[in-house]
Amino acid sequence: MNAKDLIGKTAIRTGATRLGDNSYTDTPVRILHATDTHVITEHVLEWERRTFGSEPHVLNYTWCDDKWIDYEEIMDEARGF
Repeated sequence: MNAKDLIGKTAIRTGATRLGDNSYTDTPVRILHATDTHVITEHVLEWERRTFGSEPHVLNYTWCDDKWIDYEEIMDEARGF
């Protein structure tokens, strides 16, 4: 799913960027806004907020792809809801 389809939701990556970066494939982020050239996120896990800060983070064009998925949706599936 494209990040633009997940604005306002918690998301996680399903694969690496085209440059091979695997960040965000194992920790969720909230997508605050997304365009064709940038994705603005914030950390949702408390330990990440303490470690990396709670300010929004701007990801560049390499993150504007279809390798995002709704984190809550996959967690509900995993819990059997």
